[in-house]
Amino acid sequence: MKYITSCKVALVSAIVCCCVTTGCSYISIPRVKIEEQVTLTLPAEGARSLDVQTHNGNVEIAANGEIDEFVVVVKKQARARSMERAAECMEAIELITDSTGGRQRLAWKWNTARASDWSASVSFDVEAPARLSSAVKTHNGRITVTGMEGDCHLITHNGRVNAETSGRKVEVETHNGSITLKNAG
Repeated sequence: MKYITSCKVALVSAIVCCCVTTGCSYISIPRVKIEEQVTLTLPAEGARSLDVQTHNGNVEIAANGEIDEFVVVVKKQARARSMERAAECMEAIELITDSTGGRQRLAWKWNTARASDWSASVSFDVEAPARLSSAVKTHNGRITVTGMEGDCHLITHNGRVNAETSGRKVEVETHNGSITLKNAG
């Protein structure tokens, strides 16, 4: 009897140790998710390219040949173990919108050290002048580009890519997702 009890204790200890180190779902920590949406309008005068980067999130770019600005809808999701911690996580998501050398960049970063219970998803829906080239990178998310006339460079690791463009050069890469490409260029 004593041998069986110590085997059970050793087995439970091994499972707990494995779950703690690998993050398995046997030990469940309640998660709270909050969402926020921000709409930005940025000038596109002089812009030649659009560069969008996110880690967890989708990117959609739709061309509009009648505008000379970027209309960007940013959808942020913050998750943590409590509502208070999720709000702190949301505050730590910093949007980056810089424009240099004819390139408009959209991205995000943590503005403080990321806490162990935080996770975030930031998606970008962009309406942009059709004349631009575009570069998009996301790790976990889909990419959709429609109507762009410039070159496209689109990379996702875990997501599908749908592109309808008339650019001369289109580079598409995904590791775990489908690719649909319509190119009139």
